[in-house]
Amino acid sequence: MHRLPMSVLALALLASTALASPASATESTTTYPVGTGLVQEFAVTTDGVLRADVAVTFTCDATVVTLSVDGADTFTSSPVQSGSSTGVVDLGPVTPGTHTLAVEGRVTGFLCDSLSWNGTLSVTTSGVSDDDVAIVPPGGDATVSTLVTGSPRPAGIRATLYRSATASTSARISVATYGGLPSVYAPSPPPIRAAGYVDLQLTDAVAGDRIVGEFFPVAPVFPANPVVPPNPIVPPNPIVPPNPIRLAYWDGDEWAPVFGAFQPGSPPILPAYDSVLNVFSVTFDDTSTPAVSALTGTVFAAIPNYYFRGFGLPVVMGATNVAKAGRAIPLKWQLFDYTVEPVLDLDPAVVRVTSVAIPCDSSGEPTDPLDEYAAGTSGLQNLGDGNYQLNWGTPKSYAGTCRRVRVDLGERNPDGTVFYRTTDFRFTR
Repeated sequence: MHRLPMSVLALALLASTALASPASATESTTTYPVGTGLVQEFAVTTDGVLRADVAVTFTCDATVVTLSVDGADTFTSSPVQSGSSTGVVDLGPVTPGTHTLAVEGRVTGFLCDSLSWNGTLSVTTSGVSDDDVAIVPPGGDATVSTLVTGSPRPAGIRATLYRSATASTSARISVATYGGLPSVYAPSPPPIRAAGYVDLQLTDAVAGDRIVGEFFPVAPVFPANPVVPPNPIVPPNPIVPPNPIRLAYWDGDEWAPVFGAFQPGSPPILPAYDSVLNVFSVTFDDTSTPAVSALTGTVFAAIPNYYFRGFGLPVVMGATNVAKAGRAIPLKWQLFDYTVEPVLDLDPAVVRVTSVAIPCDSSGEPTDPLDEYAAGTSGLQNLGDGNYQLNWGTPKSYAGTCRRVRVDLGERNPDGTVFYRTTDFRFTR
């Protein structure tokens, strides 16, 4: 079975590929000329959807069309006559990233002067705003990028592969920017307010390969010193400080923290966010998380925490609140996303309230006793316009102690640990 090398095909198809109108808001269809009797390979990028249709323009008798994805035969047609097609074949869902779609046609007639055929391959993919692919020989290097200049700008990624000189074959590096959470992850909970989803993929990795990656979140992530509108339950017009932003990747079960390459005996390197250049810089090799050999189609997300206004009255921030043990305390706050729009859909299932004992002599100056209590304990209440309330029930056994209440809104620190919103209490009888 003869194959055309992908690098040759890429040059040929640059001039012949036609992009059709998107089939929907997130899907697009690209057409390629096919035929010649050889197996033809195409690099296609998607966030999960992959469909194909081969229309046969000319064949001596009839052509049996075989489609394969990443080397595995996925579909074989019945004999297709000239002017007919295979019909749309659903090859997905596939993992997000760049895949090799191969097409082969075998002419079935025995009386034909030629076993050649020709036609058109239509490929439908989803969710990809931009992508880039390069083939890198042993000892070589290449850079791929979806970075767009200007402001505002979408998320982007730029990566350079330094291919090991000991490799026996070329490798393919690809990057992509997705318009949203990849469709194949839809049943899984998304991270809160991700500022862009990008993909980094390396095929045929070997020991000694190294990738230097730059991850660019949506810009701007945080407008400079946003002043949010006044609200009756929190102090008016606070200057909202930047919140942590982390780089995470989907490990198959959850959004896990990324750690860059490190020297043996040293701790893993947590990539820092450069708020001036708006970028995370990470080097991937055998020591990184994920390892360079595990970049087989890896989706990354830059995830900023919320802007948080609270806690509102009767709780006073920055002081030790004095409260009666056994009463329910109303915790009130307001949330904004990284565009300073109110968060209207905080998921009650992710909100957790806990408390830990703290020494009373280490707490701040006490306030006047709380003058407002809730009628009883409650779950999360959505009051609209990004305002929320949760009534925290306290036992009478708290009397004479001090405690720090910790509210988990689903936010995380860059290393993946819980990012708490806290305030302190001294309890009386």
